[in-house]
Amino acid sequence: MGDMPSSLSVFLRGRHRRSYTPISMSISEPHTFNDGRWSISSRSDKLGTTISEVEQCSAIGEGDDGGLDGWMTVFGGFLIQAATIGHVNAFGVYEDYYKRVYLSEESSSLISWIGSTQLSLLFGLGIVAGVLFDQGRFKLQLYTSTLLYILCNFMLSLAKPHQFYQLFLSQGLGMGLAMGLIYSPSFSVISHHFRRRRSFAMGIVAGGAAIGAIFQTIMLNYLFESLGFQNAIRANASLNACMLIIACFTIKCRPRMVKPEEEKRNKSYLNVLSFFREAGYMIVIAGGVLINLGLFFPAVYIQLFSFNKGFPRTFSFYSLAILNASSVLGRVLLPVIADHHDPLLVLIPICFSVGVSMFAFLAVSSIAGDAIVAAVFGFFSGAYSALLAPTMSSMSKSEGEIGARMGIAITFAAISCLAGPPINGVLLGNEYTWSKPIIFSGACIMLGCICLVVAKYYHTTEVSAATASSASSEISHFRKDENSSTISGQN
Repeated sequence: MGDMPSSLSVFLRGRHRRSYTPISMSISEPHTFNDGRWSISSRSDKLGTTISEVEQCSAIGEGDDGGLDGWMTVFGGFLIQAATIGHVNAFGVYEDYYKRVYLSEESSSLISWIGSTQLSLLFGLGIVAGVLFDQGRFKLQLYTSTLLYILCNFMLSLAKPHQFYQLFLSQGLGMGLAMGLIYSPSFSVISHHFRRRRSFAMGIVAGGAAIGAIFQTIMLNYLFESLGFQNAIRANASLNACMLIIACFTIKCRPRMVKPEEEKRNKSYLNVLSFFREAGYMIVIAGGVLINLGLFFPAVYIQLFSFNKGFPRTFSFYSLAILNASSVLGRVLLPVIADHHDPLLVLIPICFSVGVSMFAFLAVSSIAGDAIVAAVFGFFSGAYSALLAPTMSSMSKSEGEIGARMGIAITFAAISCLAGPPINGVLLGNEYTWSKPIIFSGACIMLGCICLVVAKYYHTTEVSAATASSASSEISHFRKDENSSTISGQN
């Protein structure tokens, strides 16, 4: 083997293969050669990044992409998504049943606060859940959220008719808090096991939301009619409890990815501050806020929409299931493209398609039209939801900040998730003027798509500037070492 070069450049790879952060480390530090690559025992370098971060990022090699633990973790994440966001995506069933039977005296806007609060807490706790995940407390989050979720889900079955506060506290607040603790970490933990196929693995996990929404929708519609509200909720809660308990046993978190507590707290704090100075990242978040403001209108109102249009009751019950079934394909198929291209670049045309399909609801006048529009919207909205995590991952500079970046993005998304459904309910009114909320939702999605286009430009500029700066630093360092060697030789 030839001489080792005078300086060793170690590159931390982000999710996107074309994004690198060069770190130069002097070979004067103790080093060994293991398994075909150099290992440096020093724990500091010129950019203040610890060597443990390099070890974490290189822990997942090209040949170690998944494995049994990895795919078991994907299965566990799939179950978590089915029990959490899958249940939220079935809220259209609750909205319809509450409006017709259980809360018949309340407005659609007030009822939607239950679902929007649940959804906003699911997203809003993202920054807390993300930082806890980066500190290595994933298992504590998983067990705590499972216990709280099961308790509140069964408490929902005790709620009495026309008692809004009982439904809000158990379903909106309690279950929302439980979901928020585990939703984003169930995506982030995939980064412990996958690199090359990370978007595909995250797409499978995201598919759990759609699969869960399908059977939760059908199950709740059938059981509400046959068993009544309380027994239907108990049966549904038992199913959700089983899925979460199985997830507790199947998800594996790699210990070597976790840093010491003191070091991790400091670095998470510094990283979080630096995120807000990245124009591309912040514009993506702004786009996500606008898109989410209109994205959940069909999930909350499509069953009521179909019923109000005069379509058969049987079809109306399955309209939400059609939307969620088509989203399975979008969540699993399109993320595969993101494994070979920039996820943000793939996300832009998908968001445009979501906006177009939203406006298409204005033209629905038949069962066939409703089914087609719901299926197209579900396909592209599912792809959008599945690509959010890979997009945030691709904008990360190291593995250790993925959880925090995703958490911040999801937390901001909670703002629009809380406001969107009630705003749509107010626009809908008691006269059921469907054009108003549809136009509002479509316009918000299109504005968010424009933000993503701008964000792509800024992100590309930032990456180019960072690459040029790093290259200049490397050249300067190399010349300095070369000059030092020359002087030593002359002496």
